[in-house]
Amino acid sequence: MFDVIQTRAFLTPFGHVAWTAIAAAALWRVKGDQPFQLNLLLDWSFLKTFSIPVGLHMVWDGPWTTAFDLHLNCPRHDRLVHRVRLGTAGIASDRR
Repeated sequence: MFDVIQTRAFLTPFGHVAWTAIAAAALWRVKGDQPFQLNLLLDWSFLKTFSIPVGLHMVWDGPWTTAFDLHLNCPRHDRLVHRVRLGTAGIASDRR
């Protein structure tokens, strides 16, 4: 466990710091000179770029230690779509 903590501490500047920079740059790019509005977070250009740090963070926090483990632990596409649909349905019902 100590080895994992040391490795993550060493790699953090190349992970979380870089991912935050990617997310901030994506937001600044779509914001431009206009004031911030929540609908900027739904801009397709922002979402595409923002998905990079989200995906990398998902891999970082995963329970795997090798690429083979990553393949075995990834959720199946249909299960992932089902979870997204359930989440979207929950958000939609809260708006009513």
